[in-house]
Amino acid sequence: MIRRLSLMLAAALLGLVLTGCNGPVVVVYTSVDQPFAEPVLASFTAATGIAVRPLFDTEAAKTVGLVSRLRAEAANPQGDVFWNSEFANTVRLAREGLFEAWPPPAASDVPALFRDPDGYWTAIGARARVLLVNTTLVATADHPLGLDDLASPRWPAGQVAVSQPLAGTGLTQAAAFRAAGGEAGMLAFYTRLQGAGVQFLDGNATVRDRVAAGAMQVCLTDSDDALVALARGAPVRMILPDQGPAGSGTLLIPNTVALVKNAPHPAEARRLVEYLVSAETERMLARGESRQIPVRPALQAECGWLPEGGIKGYDLPLAAIAEALPSATAELKGIFLK
Repeated sequence: MIRRLSLMLAAALLGLVLTGCNGPVVVVYTSVDQPFAEPVLASFTAATGIAVRPLFDTEAAKTVGLVSRLRAEAANPQGDVFWNSEFANTVRLAREGLFEAWPPPAASDVPALFRDPDGYWTAIGARARVLLVNTTLVATADHPLGLDDLASPRWPAGQVAVSQPLAGTGLTQAAAFRAAGGEAGMLAFYTRLQGAGVQFLDGNATVRDRVAAGAMQVCLTDSDDALVALARGAPVRMILPDQGPAGSGTLLIPNTVALVKNAPHPAEARRLVEYLVSAETERMLARGESRQIPVRPALQAECGWLPEGGIKGYDLPLAAIAEALPSATAELKGIFLK
């Protein structure tokens, strides 16, 4: 109840900001879910006096609508800041010259893996690709430890679910496989899953719900989706895959923040970028409903669900994963769109 009232207060404050404002203003294009973004933006306004005009992407369009808009407005930008819930499209737009190279001072303590070396974008709070197991159906000794375990013969046919790897974070996962092991390595993984009878369904929430309901035993999904099932009291366990000394690590999918080139409100835009990439914003995202993982290791305990030793992530540059995405898409269509 308290959390709901806090969100309502943040939304009301943001609503006041958007109406009748004659002072300084900044325009942010964001694909972050509105209930998560609004408290952060309202906090920025309260701290700085700068009104925020957000343009949210629709759930159906994911990030694609805002990406298209930024490209269409390149000659005459209308937005100041791009706050993206993923990184691949941010990297692409940076390569196309749509962002200004400006390393925000507040991001000086962000690990290099989560910053563009030329200052075109900064990554903050991340989701993780996780395994979700139904604890009623699967004994603890049989719980999977890594992604390769999804193809184990111990699972009955049709009892493992993965979202289709042609869009969203499922595609980002495939691009990470391709960046690490090339086309052959990526295709081998998905061919193994198909051969083991793994079901490829539409969306991370769908596979989560099948496992939570006991219709399937295990799935690969996102941490924010898995946390919803846990909050609902479903008999499930969330597992960070491939965490051992020899493991490849868990794929993290962070938010990214970038300053639009030739932004109409450049001074205000820089202040918003500074605020969004700050440690305080990472704390807010970590403590919020989605429990996002700070990219700053010292803050990772703030999200409240990671093991004491933190999380071992992929040791792959985000740009390398983003660059592999178009090839991964084309190659996987040969398997999944027959």
